[in-house]
Amino acid sequence: MRTSRLLLRRARAQVGLLALVALLVAVVAATVAGTLAATLGGARDGARDALAAAGPDGALQVSTRRDADDPDGQRAAADDALRDALGDRPVHVSRTLRSLSLAVTAPDGSDRSLVLAAEPDLPDVAHVVDGAWPVGAGGTAGTVEDPDPTALHAAAADVLGVQVGDTLVVTSDEGATRVLRAVATWRPDDASDPRWAGDTLVATGTGDAVGPAVVDEHVLAAVPGIDLVRWTVVPALDRVGPGDLAPVADGLDRFVADAQTSVQSGGLSTSGALVDTLRRTDAALTAASAVTGAALALVAVVAIVALAQVARLLGAVRATETTVLRSRGTTVGQLTAAAAIEAVVVCVPPAFGGALVAAALVGRGTGPVVVVAAGLAVVAAGLTTLTLGARGAAARAGDRSDPAGRRSRTVATGGVVLVVLAAGLATWRLVRSAGGAAPVADAARLGPPTAAEPAAVAAVPLGVLAVALLAAALLPWVTGLVARLVGPRSGLVVPLAARQVARRAAVYAVPVVLVTLATATGALAAVHVGTTGEQRRTAAAAATGADVRLVLTDVPPPDVDVTPPTAGLGAVPGADGVPVLRATAGSASRVGTLLALPADDAAAVRTDGVPGLRRALADLAPAAGWPVPAGTTAVRVTADVDGAATAARVWWAGPDGVLRATTATRAAGRWSAAPPDAGRWTVQGVELAAGGSARQVVVTEVVAEGPDGPVDLLATGPWSVAVPGLEPLVVTADGPDVTLPGTGAAVPVVRVLPGTAAPLPLVVSADWAAVDGLAPGSPLTVRVDDHPVDAVVASVQPVVPGAPGRAALADLRAAEAALLAAAPVPPTPTEVWYAAGDPIVTAVAVRAAADDRGLRATVTTAAAPADDPLTRSAGAALVVAAACALAVALPGVAAAVLALGRARRAEVGVLHALGVAPRTQARGRGAETGTVLGLAVVVGALGGLLLGVTLGPALVRVVATGPAALVVAPAVQPGVLAALIGAAALGCALVALGDGARVRRYALTATVREDAR
Repeated sequence: MRTSRLLLRRARAQVGLLALVALLVAVVAATVAGTLAATLGGARDGARDALAAAGPDGALQVSTRRDADDPDGQRAAADDALRDALGDRPVHVSRTLRSLSLAVTAPDGSDRSLVLAAEPDLPDVAHVVDGAWPVGAGGTAGTVEDPDPTALHAAAADVLGVQVGDTLVVTSDEGATRVLRAVATWRPDDASDPRWAGDTLVATGTGDAVGPAVVDEHVLAAVPGIDLVRWTVVPALDRVGPGDLAPVADGLDRFVADAQTSVQSGGLSTSGALVDTLRRTDAALTAASAVTGAALALVAVVAIVALAQVARLLGAVRATETTVLRSRGTTVGQLTAAAAIEAVVVCVPPAFGGALVAAALVGRGTGPVVVVAAGLAVVAAGLTTLTLGARGAAARAGDRSDPAGRRSRTVATGGVVLVVLAAGLATWRLVRSAGGAAPVADAARLGPPTAAEPAAVAAVPLGVLAVALLAAALLPWVTGLVARLVGPRSGLVVPLAARQVARRAAVYAVPVVLVTLATATGALAAVHVGTTGEQRRTAAAAATGADVRLVLTDVPPPDVDVTPPTAGLGAVPGADGVPVLRATAGSASRVGTLLALPADDAAAVRTDGVPGLRRALADLAPAAGWPVPAGTTAVRVTADVDGAATAARVWWAGPDGVLRATTATRAAGRWSAAPPDAGRWTVQGVELAAGGSARQVVVTEVVAEGPDGPVDLLATGPWSVAVPGLEPLVVTADGPDVTLPGTGAAVPVVRVLPGTAAPLPLVVSADWAAVDGLAPGSPLTVRVDDHPVDAVVASVQPVVPGAPGRAALADLRAAEAALLAAAPVPPTPTEVWYAAGDPIVTAVAVRAAADDRGLRATVTTAAAPADDPLTRSAGAALVVAAACALAVALPGVAAAVLALGRARRAEVGVLHALGVAPRTQARGRGAETGTVLGLAVVVGALGGLLLGVTLGPALVRVVATGPAALVVAPAVQPGVLAALIGAAALGCALVALGDGARVRRYALTATVREDAR
């Protein structure tokens, strides 16, 4: 018999096993194609959703004066610049014209201002309210007898009292007139459409002028005046993809530069942030590709392992016949060639078939690319693994020099060690690149970080592979220990099953690796999804600062004898609030934000992601002050400035720390002021009007008229005199007379303050600390609302809640005391932060409280924002990868268990001859297989959770928007974990039950003679 014919018969003999290989190849191709399609489609949809949600920032508008001398040449130059810069990139460009405000006479004879516009594509982006769109280019004379047709914004028509059919007389600055007839009124379909570039006149139709009144371009040309021509560029959302973002941004930069030289007439202006939006979106998708690439790598690892193990098992099943063929003269090359032909048959059709099915189901517009890429990749992997596996089996045929498998075990152990070391190195790189090694100056950035390095991204597949290989490496030790423990037990099935598993641990390693890979990937995906949600909630809390935040708007400057705007807003049903002062704060580098709130009553502050903030607030030093006894009726002050003080006021701090000033009256050479109302108050300062100059300040008494008699406040400690202003001055008193140095500047007021000059303790953000090189104890000068305040860093925290980015936090009383010394008019708190059990209910109550007092305010809650379209594909990719890994692993496990069962047929008849019933054998084999696979599920799940805890926060930092310095706590998404691990457990249970059923069927017919072959 010729060798070729013998090899063909050999293939036919294993047609069932080869069919299983073909099925596995199809499943691998389908999962790879599905993962690839989901990844590519998710990136594309994320880019489109981000651009669609950008609003006015999703457009670029370039404007210049219409060249009245050569409008056609200007238009041609712009078309050339657009063609050279953007070519056939997926963008829409609209050219529109807009006049400046023109005088218009309404039908009722009133005069207003009107804006004319030429909008050729208006019917595509607006709808008619009344009438019908003008048809054709017109050709009218613009006279009473022959007016120009116009479509007028409906809101402008209401203001002008215009109905369809009415006429308007437009007059240019030079006195030329044009008569328009309203043939339609219209409104935009979506005023937030990037096509309008945030044009407020289109949104409202009113303002300083009304309009637009859309006319033909020749009408605009006929009205003397300045007309603007505008080119608005927006992405074509139905065609744009991730690969277009950076080229379009670069092309827009080139277009603007070219327009400066060839298009502009009297200057060029741009509006809209499309370029920044494109680059920010591209950066976010690049960062997200770190996770999606890891997901693809995971699927590839599982697929390669599954194919390699099936190839290995195929060689093991054919080991005897391979030895016979070799003994009869068949060469290794002939066996390898036959295996290659078999591999082509079982790989090529199933691979492309599986890819086609996956592309049809989840292609999301990426079908051909996915089919070709996935099909070729799986064919290459299948051909390589099956051919090399067959070649290795042929080369080892008849080799029994290592029957115990010690060499292979040593090699395998070395491989496990290498993978574990590589996973550890990649994990260290990922954690370092995602947070630890990033410049602290960049740590509070609000955009996505740059993509992690490839070596760091490899931590995910290497970590999962390390878990699987460690599980397989530990299997012999665990099974051997179990075999020794159950050996003394009576009965045959349990001890025999334990010994069989221990003896065949190397073979059982195949399904263990596959199951562990799938379950570890699923657990890791569950942690990533949960951690992403936790990061989003943390970022939302850090941005808001509290459960509910009330921000008052249009607040007048603080004045004497006036109740602060936040008074009475601290207590609402179900929540308590604290006042918060927000001011600008600049230092050596740039301007940031200063927040001040009562440090001893900061329960409302959300510390999510900033675990050390509570302790930092507790360490802030309280401000000096003169507490007055409860029931104090007045504070009496004997003081003067150069003997010419003309007025005085007393500054008080209430229990909430907010400053209030009351006017002091003068009688018998003394100033006297009553507290704002009943309660506990602290005198924070006494202000004396200096009349423009101040050299000698005399303070002989500051006395509180308490219920138990006068209390000398000056005697409670040192005090000082301050001259607030652009360059404030503070002098510590050394007696009743204080001599101020000459400054050459006018001195409107001086203030007598408790305590001595001391720096303001600040909690600063990591961003600020890194830029200015600050550390705890560092002194700095902060310009608060442009007034210099000496400060000291008390603590550095990742972010300051309520002001992510460059910010500082101070105690409210301490900040206002420092501002009393520096600012002529100290700012007052305009925010109230609330801790609430139910933020939605509290927000409604807060809104009602503000409305009842006639205050204009905005109320925000720390609710988690909607899914970020730029990063949601990352979590979805890992979940899809886990599902695909499970879909690949289960057929591989089934094939491995089937091949193992074929190799163990001999023992079935022997056990049957020894009196072991088929049902008992089936139960024992099922328990044996189920126990091994169950342990693999448990180990994989635990290993994946451990990996998620280690890698999850770093992966989220790689892709998440928001302050990157926030501490991200790992969390598990229970639904994802239950679904993926439950599916794995169910699949393994079905495999174990099927294995037991096959053993029972065979045991019912097996004989000793049959098994002695």
